Amino acid sequence: MLLYCFRLREIADKINRYGFVTPLAFNSLKASIKRIVVGPSHIAFLTDDNRIARVAFTVLPDRLDLSKNEPNRK
Repeated sequence: MLLYCFRLREIADKINRYGFVTPLAFNSLKASIKRIVVGPSHIAFLTDDNRIARVAFTVLPDRLDLSKNEPNRK
């Protein structure tokens, strides 16, 4: 799970640096997001209007760079 969190942080940094395009699966989300939960194969969103949206995803292990170590943060 730590690997997924590190990868999500890396993706967020790239989005902040280069901008983003919203995936089609998220176009139907009109309310603000209160909470996000990431599982092994789905991401769930709790919106401000208390609705839940769930989106499936797949991690492609052959595209992960496992040679990088996360720096120690204090």
